[in-house]
Amino acid sequence: MRLRRCWRAGIVSGAVLAAGAPALAADVVKLGDLATLSSAPLYVAIEKGFVKEQGIDLVTERFFAAAKMNSAFTAGELEVGIGTANAGLFNAIAQGFDIKVVADKGQIRPGHAYEKLMARKDLVDSGQVTRPRDFKGRKIAVLAKGTVNSYELAKLLEYDGIAFKDVELVVLGPAQTLQAFASKSVDGGVIVEPWIAKAVAEGLALAVGEFDTVPVLRSHQVAMIIYTGRFIRERRPVAQRFMNAYLKGIEFLTRRGWQDDEVVEAIVKQTKIERALVKQAVPAYLSPDGRPDVESLVRLQDWLYEEGMVTRKVAMDQVVDLSFLPPPR
Repeated sequence: MRLRRCWRAGIVSGAVLAAGAPALAADVVKLGDLATLSSAPLYVAIEKGFVKEQGIDLVTERFFAAAKMNSAFTAGELEVGIGTANAGLFNAIAQGFDIKVVADKGQIRPGHAYEKLMARKDLVDSGQVTRPRDFKGRKIAVLAKGTVNSYELAKLLEYDGIAFKDVELVVLGPAQTLQAFASKSVDGGVIVEPWIAKAVAEGLALAVGEFDTVPVLRSHQVAMIIYTGRFIRERRPVAQRFMNAYLKGIEFLTRRGWQDDEVVEAIVKQTKIERALVKQAVPAYLSPDGRPDVESLVRLQDWLYEEGMVTRKVAMDQVVDLSFLPPPR
């Protein structure tokens, strides 16, 4: 019941602001972003004025990878993060790091494999690599070890008959991965949109592994909205208003679709990604009510623990706080 009251209170405060109540000084919220396509609801919320309607002045800092945000969170430089689950997140929470996953920001579902295992085009054209098991003994680029992408790769390889240890991982960023395809210094890579569309458009790589074909990954959480515990405790009304704006962005995107001109314009303006790539990219699945797939986070943590990347497993109520979302229907 408390959960439902908090949600209704947040909606009322947002409605008052939108109805033209006397203007107050906007509350500054410090956000860490990765400039990815799955952040589209946030970009829509910014560009359509939903964030401002909620009385929030968003200050954004861009990061190369989700794991890089941890030090900024620790230093109190961020209140909201746009990230993915990884070993560092679970280990930090186990050690008392005060953050919570509060909403969905992108899932893999059938037809929404916005991450893929790519192979160099010359290897595909020659028939040397046409499916995941053909990577045995070969080099595959990943963003970092101990990430959700490593887990996805492991499950895809296992599903096709080889072990995770049968491949050599090379840690590279998306742009570096495309450069490595061009120089032939890696054989494959796990990359996310719009880098998939870019790699295909430039004739560098082709998809040889779709994560949504693996049973355990057909409902799989990739990216999330994260709050600091201090933001939750000390600025809860502001945290709720940020969530109201974000959910309104999801609703707009869900109703209009990823190909809608206003949606595409918001993504292009916020990310500087080429419009053609935005149009070509496979979109992430976004939960209409913003609820993350918690069971898939449990599976991810179990795998990270088995691989020795997580030292101690934590209960999901230490990881997730869904009280800013509407009650499940």
